[in-house]
Amino acid sequence: MSDPNRIVWNGGRFTNIIGVMRDDGCTDNVPQGGGSSFVYTQSTPSPVWTVPHNLNKRPSVTTVDHLGAQIFGDLVYIDDNIVQVVHGSPITGAVYCN
Repeated sequence: MSDPNRIVWNGGRFTNIIGVMRDDGCTDNVPQGGGSSFVYTQSTPSPVWTVPHNLNKRPSVTTVDHLGAQIFGDLVYIDDNIVQVVHGSPITGAVYCN
């Protein structure tokens, strides 16, 4: 049986992304298990995604669009707990930090 809280890489797309909706329309996912990782979902189209990962480091970042295809934006590390992803136009998707 599949764990609904697990992120799964499935044929070039991430699936089973679960999170908690915030007031600003974005979703924060709490890291699962003992690893230092964080998943952030940007559900409201925006050219700048502010990601409060709280990992106490400048993590590697992978971004995907709402279909799960990898996309590339400019990264701005605000500090060791916040990174911004800047895109050329308003889009939705997810950020994977580790």
